[in-house]
Amino acid sequence: MADQLSKEYMSEASQVFILSLKKLCVPNCVSHTNTPIISISTSNPFDYIKLTTDESYSLKINTEGDSVLINIEAKTVYGARNGLETVRQLVATYGSSVSEKKLVMAGDVQITDRPIYAYRGFMLDTARHYFPISTIKRNIDAMAHSKLNVFHWHATDTHSFPLDLPSAPLMFKYGAYSPDEKYSFKEIKDLLRYALVRGVRIIIEIDSPAHAGNGWQWGKASGYGDLAVCVDKGPWRKYCVQPPCGQLNPINSNTYKWLGKIYKDLINVLPKGEAFHMGGDEVALNCWNATTEITDWMKKNNRN
Repeated sequence: MADQLSKEYMSEASQVFILSLKKLCVPNCVSHTNTPIISISTSNPFDYIKLTTDESYSLKINTEGDSVLINIEAKTVYGARNGLETVRQLVATYGSSVSEKKLVMAGDVQITDRPIYAYRGFMLDTARHYFPISTIKRNIDAMAHSKLNVFHWHATDTHSFPLDLPSAPLMFKYGAYSPDEKYSFKEIKDLLRYALVRGVRIIIEIDSPAHAGNGWQWGKASGYGDLAVCVDKGPWRKYCVQPPCGQLNPINSNTYKWLGKIYKDLINVLPKGEAFHMGGDEVALNCWNATTEITDWMKKNNRN
């Protein structure tokens, strides 16, 4: 390994690999004399995965007597992890009954591999429908097995705001479907590491300025004015592209204050330099044009 962080990463990735092999053996596998020996080498120092990360690897498997020699060479730990994933795909179970089940693998292999696309993504919407962390992890496991590398987490929408952020706790209090249907800051941090060890980066989306309703409706009662307008207003076709309605209030300076707090929390939990998604889709001008506070401001400031 190129450095200590790379060693720590590959240690975790190797444990994930071993666990995936054990799952193939449920309830049990018969032991045999063949001993697999895996050698992994990387040349680049550890860095967080990004669009420019080299995920290529070379894999060689040879059999010498009772030993199966597996050699993986890669520039980065993510390429090496992909190599381990390929090894797992070359392993199968063999035996006519459960009591005779064994793990077998290809004995003479030479593979040079790299992804064609730098961005290989999957999006999950946990705002319209809450998914527990265990389900999200199961999806990330599937991504890792398929060598997908970007989990786009559509975390908030008009329907709900399930993120329990330290700087903006009222967003979750007013925005989650229930007190139990939330993602704590610790869970978010743990999930980021869980995904990274499986070669997956997480891009968190806080949808705005449209698709922002539940979670933002506490502003007026707390002395911050309307942070969002048209929240749950109907008939929905008059105020938004799809129900339920809700858009951020662009003339309220407190809207930007609380957006800043949310963004700062994300920056603090995400890997250094990682992006987060700001939404930007389906802004309905009808909503703003139907809000007196906004139209009065536009007239006063000659913006109409």
